[in-house]
Amino acid sequence: MPDNQAGIGASFLSMPVRPRLMWLLYHTRLAFQRIRMFLRAAVMGAGVAVAAMMAGCATGTSEKEIRARPPMRMFTPAKMADVAKCLRNNLGDEATVVNLPAQNQTEIRIGQPKGSGEFAYAYLISLTARPDGTAVELRKTDTWFPQMTPQELETETKACARG
Repeated sequence: MPDNQAGIGASFLSMPVRPRLMWLLYHTRLAFQRIRMFLRAAVMGAGVAVAAMMAGCATGTSEKEIRARPPMRMFTPAKMADVAKCLRNNLGDEATVVNLPAQNQTEIRIGQPKGSGEFAYAYLISLTARPDGTAVELRKTDTWFPQMTPQELETETKACARG
């Protein structure tokens, strides 16, 4: 085959060694730069996705907003202390129990603390002691809370309210 028809491979191989090495070095570095840019974009994309998920999780409802929501009401003949203990045990670390003795009431707050010192509510369970048992009010927000779905919380609350 004549030299002018050998294609790029033959002309590349017929080049002196130093320019050939420089060409290889340049194109290898260019390929690594493209790979590095792709990886950066992938990591940034993953970071944006995680940030969006965390933002959905971290945004919550203020105390005023959650109290304005209509509650799901239940009544149980069980004592308030027994219902609170059951919920605390079943809900685990997601639940923060707050006793309000002046009002003979216990609240179970589910959500996350904000950086500003406030609490971002996902759910609020209010237990009020009555002479014949306990009044239970369950308020839910539209906040995405991955640790517990509204259905799971409702099921746990009903199970504890049965006594």
